[in-house]
Amino acid sequence: MGRFLVSISIFAVLLAPGLAGAGEPASSSWTGPSEPSAVGKISASIKSGFSKLTGALTPQMTTEQAPDPISLSVPARPSPELHLSVGKMADEGGNSEKAEHHYQEALKLDGKHFETLIAYAHLFDRQEKLEEAMELYRRAVLAKPTSAVAHNDLGICYARRGMLPEALESLGKAIQLQPKQPLYRNNAATVLVEMKRVDEAFSHLRAVHPEAIACYNMGYLLHKAGDTQTAARMFAEAAAKDPSLKEARAWAERLRTADGQRRDSAARIARRPADPPLAVPPPGSSAPMPPSVGVSTGGGNPALLGISPRTGAVAAPPLQPLPPAAASYRR
Repeated sequence: MGRFLVSISIFAVLLAPGLAGAGEPASSSWTGPSEPSAVGKISASIKSGFSKLTGALTPQMTTEQAPDPISLSVPARPSPELHLSVGKMADEGGNSEKAEHHYQEALKLDGKHFETLIAYAHLFDRQEKLEEAMELYRRAVLAKPTSAVAHNDLGICYARRGMLPEALESLGKAIQLQPKQPLYRNNAATVLVEMKRVDEAFSHLRAVHPEAIACYNMGYLLHKAGDTQTAARMFAEAAAKDPSLKEARAWAERLRTADGQRRDSAARIARRPADPPLAVPPPGSSAPMPPSVGVSTGGGNPALLGISPRTGAVAAPPLQPLPPAAASYRR
């Protein structure tokens, strides 16, 4: 009842000016258009009163428009993704100092940001800072244990530091996560050949490659390791299993020729009389030092086969591993 009386009182106050005007007599000196009637004045007063009453009783709500996140006028908020993007652009542009700064800023915001850990580790890897790279690869593995990429890259870093058992363990985890990925098998085979575990290496190659390609890759790895006899046999097997592998046949012939030349050269050296001792010039002398026996004087590619061109060696053709048979470390 009290609320009703208050409402009536407010309504009466709002209507008072209109009613007061309605009760005044019309002036006899009016010459313009006809003056509104008393009923019109009352109606207008009522409408005005209702408008004021509604405005007084209705709460005014203010709505703030949210800023457009992609508007250029809105400053970008720092995030690991933003710093990573800027760091990668700087890295690709050759500005390693700026790249390192943004990678560090990204890791300050999120110390487990996987993509930044990998990118930063690759930067250190290229700079031959293997200790720092290895630590970042380890953090990446902890941040994302199911990433085969992280295990593979950590394994490569271990291998480059000569930590072959640790490298094989990490590469084994990458293979467990993605057993059909040829790259990880190739990397494991590379490490196993360095560890003289040739049979295990070959089993990894055969798991993801056709027989001929596995033999070809095995020959390539053995040749890099210095076992030219076994490498020549593997290249010959590759050519026999797939006659289209012309590179395999060429390598088998070159390695067999090189091996025969080395044996002939060793036999000739064993039969001939010993050379007289060479006179070494005194310290500070301007006389040239005598040439070393068997040192290449240029021409061909003796470093590839490990022999001197004086023995009649022919430079081997360039090695062209067939995709996906490349025994590359990197992913």
